[in-house]
Amino acid sequence: MIAHGKPNNDKLKITITKYQHELILEHVSLYIIDSDIEDVISNAIPKKGKCHIYFTPEELESFIGTMCFVANHEEKNEDLTMELDDLIDYMEGVMNDG
Repeated sequence: MIAHGKPNNDKLKITITKYQHELILEHVSLYIIDSDIEDVISNAIPKKGKCHIYFTPEELESFIGTMCFVANHEEKNEDLTMELDDLIDYMEGVMNDG
């Protein structure tokens, strides 16, 4: 487990914008089951418009699954669905490259 979003060698670094972080907090965090993942998201501190969050591959896979769930259930909000889909694609790329 990491404390307050600090990097660890077995973690994958995800860089998101402050807006994306707020989007996650507002629309996705309610559905996060894993307390470690919730802590990583909640404790991320935006600096200069960016947030760096660090997940193990397993945590990232779980988080992507949660975002997919939210995106699939927000069909009426096309803008939110598109933004989540873009984040999912980015995070899957990080996971596959990691």
